[in-house]
Amino acid sequence: MQNQQCKKTESDEQMIRHLNHAVIANLSAGDVAAIITVYDTNAALLMPGAPAFVGIEAISAAWQGLVDTPGISLEAEPVEIEFSESGEMAMDRGWYRLTTATAGGSTVDEGKYLVVWRKTDGQWKMIADMINSNA
Repeated sequence: MQNQQCKKTESDEQMIRHLNHAVIANLSAGDVAAIITVYDTNAALLMPGAPAFVGIEAISAAWQGLVDTPGISLEAEPVEIEFSESGEMAMDRGWYRLTTATAGGSTVDEGKYLVVWRKTDGQWKMIADMINSNA
């Protein structure tokens, strides 16, 4: 029984890593509609210096603002992904580097993130996505 749980967790961890990379690829492609598919309908996006964006419409608007930023580039990587005992919730903690174009070159913001995922009907969805700048 323990080995079956490990296999499930490994598969789920791979899926969460895949979803993280898909968000980055979709940001590069400017595809906000694809980005928000990883969020639960009542999710919250918590970004530095801004009020909470709660729900798909607000999260979509926040991501659209990022997509519209000139020269935007995002790198991010999970450092740790832990699962609840039931396997229905996960905590994803990692780092990010966000680069934007400026008149004199570019600006880089580095920081960390924390995402809470919930598995519903076999699909992982973000229910809370918090970004915290090191600046």
